[in-house]
Amino acid sequence: MISVSSLLWVIPMSLYLADLVVGLVHMTGDFFQLPQFIHHHEAPRWMTTKGYVHHTFRSYLLSLIVVGIFRFHHPLWITTTLLSIHGNEIHAWLHVKHQETVPNWIQWLQKNHLILDSASHLGHHRNQYDRQFCTLTGWANPLLNCLSIPLYSRCASFRESLLQSPTYLSTVQSFRA
Repeated sequence: MISVSSLLWVIPMSLYLADLVVGLVHMTGDFFQLPQFIHHHEAPRWMTTKGYVHHTFRSYLLSLIVVGIFRFHHPLWITTTLLSIHGNEIHAWLHVKHQETVPNWIQWLQKNHLILDSASHLGHHRNQYDRQFCTLTGWANPLLNCLSIPLYSRCASFRESLLQSPTYLSTVQSFRA
């Protein structure tokens, strides 16, 4: 059983860590231009046509594997995992066409900065997809921006050569299914 005093640090820390995990996955997908990330940048609203299972299935599956291997049992890791699973679902809410279609409870969470709002996420789509990767709360964006901006600039030639490699492109395309 977890105490109330433990909850006071577990919940905000879990939100931050989950945001960081979601942001790292997003940054990696964008850096290596994985097909689903390219598709998302070409058609950001496409994900709003899909449901909860589509947005979270891979995350649930990966989380079960990670939890099974590492046997996480501390409330911090359990909560972080559960929150991370929902990063893509929250990301979908950032791309709805009309804000009034967003459920009231989601709007409340966004207004109170407990999850990211659409305006805050626009920075990712307005730039060269090299910053603002976190889609859960956005709290970890300053840290990831400090890492991603130098990564993108210092590794530009590596990234370009990788993206020109037929072997890499065919491997990445095989994951499209």
